[in-house]
Amino acid sequence: MEEDKDNQLKAGAEQRVLQLFSTVFRNLGRNELSECWEQLVRHCQHFLMMDWDQAAVNVYGHELLKQVQQSETAAMLIEQVAENDLALQTIGSPLYERLFNVFGMDEVGAVSEEQAKKRLALLLKHLGGEMDENEMLQLNGKAAFDDQLAPHAIFWSTLAETVQAAYPVNILSNRSIHQLRMYIDRQNISYVRSNFKKLGMTDEQALASYVKAPTPKGRNGKRIEREPARYHNKLILGENYNDRVKGNENKKRTVGFHSEFIIDPMGNFVSQWNVLEKDSESGKYYSALSDYQHRYRNRTAYFEEQLMNGESFNYANRNDETHVRLDVKPPAKLDTRLRKDIGRYGLLGNGNLDESMKGSAVERNQKNKWFSPKRKSKDNSKVNYDYLSDKGDAYSGRLLERLMDQFYKVIRRFKLRE
Repeated sequence: MEEDKDNQLKAGAEQRVLQLFSTVFRNLGRNELSECWEQLVRHCQHFLMMDWDQAAVNVYGHELLKQVQQSETAAMLIEQVAENDLALQTIGSPLYERLFNVFGMDEVGAVSEEQAKKRLALLLKHLGGEMDENEMLQLNGKAAFDDQLAPHAIFWSTLAETVQAAYPVNILSNRSIHQLRMYIDRQNISYVRSNFKKLGMTDEQALASYVKAPTPKGRNGKRIEREPARYHNKLILGENYNDRVKGNENKKRTVGFHSEFIIDPMGNFVSQWNVLEKDSESGKYYSALSDYQHRYRNRTAYFEEQLMNGESFNYANRNDETHVRLDVKPPAKLDTRLRKDIGRYGLLGNGNLDESMKGSAVERNQKNKWFSPKRKSKDNSKVNYDYLSDKGDAYSGRLLERLMDQFYKVIRRFKLRE
């Protein structure tokens, strides 16, 4: 009985493939490529298991048909199908991007709020996204981001637009989608370091090389943007701005506002990916505070700063109300427990509280260890961020910012002469 049931399911799955890709298989059966029939059926079955919608199936059907028509031998077609298998598991590959772009799209090319959320859910499924016991997103799927996805890749803009469509009015509320940005950050940092950082270079020098490099790998000299780095120069409870941050500010650079890099005064990227570590057996990142307390017991300040001041991919297009809804407000509720604990207690955790006090009003009323400097506090000007701290560089800045760079250079020269 079980064997009969399995055969029926197999026959049903094959029938669905032949129905959805009928034109492809009609062309296949008319020439010497017919010996590829079984391999192509299996490939199409695997494709359908990825849960693409009808619009994406249609696009892929046209692509397969073209490949069948262009293949002169069975070996050529089998090789092409193998390349397709790899491309479908490579998030951001040209093939994957084409299918992702049409998924959920209506007749006029628009994506509704509901369809946008389905598109994001599909991406998470392909990546194997799951929340662990410490509220950290772990990516355990066969698919992974294309390691050659550049910070300026159109795929990132498409993803950002999809999140905007999924949350057109309300604050981003999906923890997995919020935390997905940290893996985009990992990809961006890895891309710059692996493609442009040579022996003896700082991260910032590698970033400048990326800007200068010809397309498609680089920006062909097109400068990236500067943004205020207030959220990336956090203070510790009891500190004033001048105590530690003044004169040692991190600076922020963005690519199309989406991809973000935070750079310290020594030219190093500030990033949680400098300190997060992976379990070699499970392939998952350690996510509990206790996992890092021993490892970084002698580098507590460094560990905390990497988590609290690091980069964060933006789903908004600019610094506006959408940016507040999608990028600024979500971290308070949706960040990993690790980052929340570091922000509140530091790497040593809340061990200074009696067990009976944990979760009580005493703990709830405890002020965070780390906090962002203020825009312009009238009550305490000593914690205000210095918006003129960014002295610029040769690879970033709009025209007005570059003109201001020259103006401030002249001012500083006069001050030195006095």
